[in-house]
Amino acid sequence: MDAVNRIKPKRLPLYEHIVDIAIVEEIKGQKFAYLYYGDIRDKIQYFKEYNGFYKKMSYDTVSFECLITSVLPGNGALDYQTIQ
Repeated sequence: MDAVNRIKPKRLPLYEHIVDIAIVEEIKGQKFAYLYYGDIRDKIQYFKEYNGFYKKMSYDTVSFECLITSVLPGNGALDYQTIQ
């Protein structure tokens, strides 16, 4: 936690913005993406598998991204379809 104390870290943290889930499954040799669409127990297992990948691969962070446009008023996010 050197950065918190404004100390230059000994190494640059390993970070990847997104690793496609198909690549994660291929590296793990295990299919688990379908769990994301299941019940709460499935979702918990999904994130155990997903987070476990980043830990096993020695990443310093876990990145997760999802679209939220469906919850915005009028689905008002700017994307290709809304600027046509």
